[in-house]
Amino acid sequence: MSATVPEDPRALVLVGPMGAGKTAVAHAYADLTGAEFVDLDQRIAAAHGPIPEIFAKGGEAAFRSAETEVLRAALAETGTVISAGGGIVHSQRNRDLLAGAFVVFLSIDQATARGRIRDAQSRPMLAGGDPMQVWQRILDERLPLYTAAATEIVDARSDTPEELAAQIATSYAMSTYSPTEASTSEAHEPRAEQERSAR
Repeated sequence: MSATVPEDPRALVLVGPMGAGKTAVAHAYADLTGAEFVDLDQRIAAAHGPIPEIFAKGGEAAFRSAETEVLRAALAETGTVISAGGGIVHSQRNRDLLAGAFVVFLSIDQATARGRIRDAQSRPMLAGGDPMQVWQRILDERLPLYTAAATEIVDARSDTPEELAAQIATSYAMSTYSPTEASTSEAHEPRAEQERSAR
């Protein structure tokens, strides 16, 4: 089954913590709708080198600067579904850019994340203690930002990426529906057609 990308000028961006399934759901959405898949972390690495090296050389500030640059470029493209890094909402500049997009927050809990994150020790943001405790602390800090940025919040704990993609595609398509246009179209129908419809 396939769907089409709605004619909506807003970019579709998936946000959420590590382990939320942003990449998998974005891939499923791209397969379902024909949208172009964009992974921001991959683009950052392509433009600036491996992410761990960016952190090692310039810290989180350097990474966020690169992230903003890549996000701005991705949002300027059309027909894309963007998988954003877990900390995309950390930067005010990023939040300002996301304000014009259709943002889906994929929400999960620590138990779900624990079962999904296989390489926690290699993730710079999870360094400095028990990885899952660090994960929870980061989520607690960012949760208000995810919620504020979100056009829609989706429970991503149990459904498959394909099921979540279908749900998001429906919500995104519904966001383009304009009751005003429908009313205008109906108002311009010949009176005889309106009367037949009412019978």
